[in-house]
Amino acid sequence: MNNIVEYEVCILGFETTLELEIIQIEVFGDSNLVLRQIQGDWKTKDVKLRPYHAYLELLVGKFDDLRYTHLPRAQNQFVDA
Repeated sequence: MNNIVEYEVCILGFETTLELEIIQIEVFGDSNLVLRQIQGDWKTKDVKLRPYHAYLELLVGKFDDLRYTHLPRAQNQFVDA
């Protein structure tokens, strides 16, 4: 369930960014699993996550420059806010 929420948040962020016509971003995230799956480093094995992953791949293709930075949860001050 937690990974589904992580995917939904990522989707919402990408959709909002694209609505603002921003096509170059750096994504900071504390979910190493989701970041690695979006980058294609790891496969999405959980059947429940596959539709989210497929939609994110469509969104990712709309960006000219997209970079990812993993922040361990202990270093992610936005989670605590």
